[in-house]
Amino acid sequence: MLLDILLPPCCLHCGVLLRARAVPELCTRCAVALAPLPDALRCVGDVTARFAYDGPLAEAVTRCKYGGDAALAGPLGRALAEDPRWADAPDGAPWDLVTCVPMHPWRRLRRGFDHAALLLRHAQRARPSGRPCPRLLVRTRNDPPQASLPAVRRHTNLVGALGVRGGIAATQGARILVVDDVTTTGATLEEASRALRAAGAAVVHGLALLRSLAT
Repeated sequence: MLLDILLPPCCLHCGVLLRARAVPELCTRCAVALAPLPDALRCVGDVTARFAYDGPLAEAVTRCKYGGDAALAGPLGRALAEDPRWADAPDGAPWDLVTCVPMHPWRRLRRGFDHAALLLRHAQRARPSGRPCPRLLVRTRNDPPQASLPAVRRHTNLVGALGVRGGIAATQGARILVVDDVTTTGATLEEASRALRAAGAAVVHGLALLRSLAT
């Protein structure tokens, strides 16, 4: 393909050129360190994750979020779009809307981009699913980052911190997928689901690229 000639695929971990585009975009050496999730941990409650938070993908997420390497959102988003849950709800019906967990505006201003919104954009480009609505949810408080808190605080830190733009008019009866990069206790995606259901959504499910097994 012309795209592969102009922008040849590279391993997202070590940077070596790939002979063919793979998903996740890892060379054979780095792919050995991928950490798949056991089937029992793929879906916990209403939150699905694709890989364990370990190895090259965990490092890539860290570099994207905290190292300012926004280009990594491309291969990470394409990896997210390969998950079966990206295309369909648990009952097999397609999604009406696909959104993401938002950052607070001040945090986004400091970082320069919203990593979850970038994941959503690249996942949609790779494999369109539903109608993308990256700004459907809004963060109403600038609470401490979930990653900085113990598990017991994560379940209360975000209560009431997410709202829905447009309210019931935007979500009434809709089937909505909410995307994030990492889930640990599931508290963030659960709060997003609560806000969307309160606004009239019929079905809400969370999808994260990685699940952290540490609590």
